[in-house]
Amino acid sequence: MPEHWEDFSAPWCQRILTNPQAYIPKSPDRSPPPPWDKLCSNRIISLSLNTPRAIRAFQPTMSPISESDKKIGIVSSFPKQTLNLISVGDGMDGWNGVLAGGAVSLMLDITTGIMAMEVLEQESLAWTLELITRFKKAVKTPNVLLVRSWLGSREEGGRKIVIKARLEDGEGTVFADADALYIGQKEKRMDEDVTGKKEKANL
Repeated sequence: MPEHWEDFSAPWCQRILTNPQAYIPKSPDRSPPPPWDKLCSNRIISLSLNTPRAIRAFQPTMSPISESDKKIGIVSSFPKQTLNLISVGDGMDGWNGVLAGGAVSLMLDITTGIMAMEVLEQESLAWTLELITRFKKAVKTPNVLLVRSWLGSREEGGRKIVIKARLEDGEGTVFADADALYIGQKEKRMDEDVTGKKEKANL
């Protein structure tokens, strides 16, 4: 399905999309770029929820953490954060007109995963070990949301990292936040999928 880019016409969305220091860390069709597409399809958002009534549009960007970001608590030893624009329709409802809590957790999981791969410099796969989500306010649908994520901490000499995230409205209201614990795979094994079936990869 084509993305409904018109949903991102609000000034706060355009400020993110036109930031000359921002770049897109993933492919426009919601799936990871090669060679990670052999193992991670993100079909939950690229196929199953890619409808006009579910996730209407999805655009991740990677941006530097600014001084103004630090003033609202975005503090990290890693200099960048992800700013993910997501347009949701009523197909994501729990209660009528309200985004389901599971949908909130899904968006936090997907977007913290993008940040985890960036922190690991795509040197290995990142697996979610734990996702702690705190719900603060109900999210009305349809809606255009901002999910920002950044590095919280990294185990010294280890493979575990904590990614923090917030689900916002782009104007300062925070609907939920999360701490996600990820672990990087011990070795780069892009020639083997999670079922153990080996495939050739050009690296």
